[in-house]
Amino acid sequence: MTVQDAQAAPPSQATVWDELEIWAKDFSPWQKLTLAWAVRYGVLAAEQIEQVYSVFLHGFGLADEPSPKLEIPATITGKAIGLASQKPRLLRIHDVSGVNALTPSAELVFSPQLTLIYGGNGAGKSGFARILTNVCFSRTRHAIIPDIYDDTAPKKASAIIVVVDHAGNEIPLVFDGTTEHAELKRSFAVFDSSVAGKHLKDSGPLGFKPAGFDVFPEMARVYGLLAQKLAAAIVGRPQQNRFVNAFIGNVTAASGAVAELGPKTDLAALRKLAEYGKDEEARVRKSSV
Repeated sequence: MTVQDAQAAPPSQATVWDELEIWAKDFSPWQKLTLAWAVRYGVLAAEQIEQVYSVFLHGFGLADEPSPKLEIPATITGKAIGLASQKPRLLRIHDVSGVNALTPSAELVFSPQLTLIYGGNGAGKSGFARILTNVCFSRTRHAIIPDIYDDTAPKKASAIIVVVDHAGNEIPLVFDGTTEHAELKRSFAVFDSSVAGKHLKDSGPLGFKPAGFDVFPEMARVYGLLAQKLAAAIVGRPQQNRFVNAFIGNVTAASGAVAELGPKTDLAALRKLAEYGKDEEARVRKSSV
């Protein structure tokens, strides 16, 4: 590459998410699952660590495949490598159903720059905020409940979130309470008072880690817990006395003594079994005929 080419080349747009995808490309399934959940949740719950452990054991042939089978993320961030640096934006949320007291006609439109939302109690601010914490990246998820004053209100939350991609295309994404959309999870983050409290609790008053870098201490923590679980399983597993298997044929006094070897073994009696006497000589002669 010439100096002119280097000057004309656009600067690299790689982000930490691109680098994480490249780093995890050759990870084992249990490692990918750990990293993906660390990116998504920040801190893995005990149940998630158990699931990672089951995938770990299966990967090394130490246990059957988990049932039901766990889906290993194809990508860590949910986006293909090279797309994590693209910057889509939220356009609007509409067709809301089963979210607080929001009506189907309620709509929130986002400005390309700054959007301020204000209103009195019951106006719907919290309803839209709850949708965002569930569809976007957030260290906490606020529970979504239907209108408690309307018995006929839908019990299942749903909404349409429209995103504008880097090319200006409008992409409608359906929120149904369970389906996760990578376009939202990795492109938009929600930070509110509950998230701030979680950061203060996990990191301390002065703790701060840039987005994407906080996964490394969490991975180290999970790896340590997996090592503890494996060590405990090894200690708790009955260990077979392989020396006993060297005895062929019926159980004898000698094989029985070997099977019971321990700190209280009578060494004098054991030595007597090792003596070569007339019986052993006769048995050798008989076997050699």
